[in-house]
Amino acid sequence: MYGGFQNPESLTDHAANLAQMLYAHCENPKVQGGEFFLAHFEDLMLQGEPTTAIGLWKVENKDPFFKTERSAESFVLNIMEGIPTGKPQVAAVIFNLDEGEGFRICAVDTVTKKDERSFWKDEFLRLRPIEDNYFNTRHHISLASEFISQKAPFKFGLDRTETIDMLNRSGEYFKENDLFEVDDFTQKLFPEAEQQEAFREFREQYATAYAVPLEDKFDISDQAVKRDFKVFKSILKLDKNFHIYVHGRRDLIERSFDDEKGKKYYKVWFENEE
Repeated sequence: MYGGFQNPESLTDHAANLAQMLYAHCENPKVQGGEFFLAHFEDLMLQGEPTTAIGLWKVENKDPFFKTERSAESFVLNIMEGIPTGKPQVAAVIFNLDEGEGFRICAVDTVTKKDERSFWKDEFLRLRPIEDNYFNTRHHISLASEFISQKAPFKFGLDRTETIDMLNRSGEYFKENDLFEVDDFTQKLFPEAEQQEAFREFREQYATAYAVPLEDKFDISDQAVKRDFKVFKSILKLDKNFHIYVHGRRDLIERSFDDEKGKKYYKVWFENEE
């Protein structure tokens, strides 16, 4: 691919080789056939730096459209198929940057299901995420949410209001701080030493399971927080009747049980109603 950056005229040969590689992957019954395109771009800007790039597209589906032909004596309407101009289904742009680390790539795969391995990203392009502040922020948001929502309630007997309080404080940490330090985060989020130790162990298990190196200290990425902050949404879902959104002040909500009605209930204190 490096030769394609230096000599764009050689991209025809590269396109043939890449098409053969792609065809081999398409032998998988879950992968559809289609058409493959390759293009060379000049004078692109990436993070303020000018560069060249090579674009790859795999088009699996075409959209029908009408083509009209008019003459002095007749009018013909033909139904044809063409490539849609919207968001590509499977594509990548390879920027001529960071050659020593394997080039910087922006890729999209809207065909593969979320819980499946992407043939385009994982097998054909063999992508590896850039281990920067964005990478570390996203993974720590994910592991904090998973620990608080799935592990802590069962391990420490937390009720839903306590879990929500932890989620709120975790989200506030990422929104209000510029720097993440794992010891500072752990001590602020989890009041008990046993909880702190459990979180550290879960963090190590997460890093091993996903094979990701996690930094103990890094600058929090605002972009990653905006993208993934939804995992900290704190909602009490009560049967199919009520949803209560809790944004803070755990001391203003109380959970109890009514013996007469035989049902659990929440008591909420507030000043103003909108």
